[in-house]
Amino acid sequence: MKKFFVSCIIVFSASISHAQETRGYDVVTEFIRELGVIESVHVIAKKEASDNGENMMANAIRNSTRMNLELGVSINILNKMTLKKPFEELIPNTIGFYR
Repeated sequence: MKKFFVSCIIVFSASISHAQETRGYDVVTEFIRELGVIESVHVIAKKEASDNGENMMANAIRNSTRMNLELGVSINILNKMTLKKPFEELIPNTIGFYR
């Protein structure tokens, strides 16, 4: 995780002069947004799990669906982004991890 974040920062500094690729700032911003969304889904799931244990299966299904939808949104956003060498594999690898 730390290596990925450092890579994102390197992408930002390396891609400033390239006009046709996605700006590194946009990639880092999207990654940070995704981290926030995943954390909020986790907090909601934890809260729902602690609510008297009622409807545990329904809560599990709802939280799984919520996470899948958020990952789908992130994948769609990342699919629109491109980076040039040496970071051209960063976004496809992230998408593969999310799938």
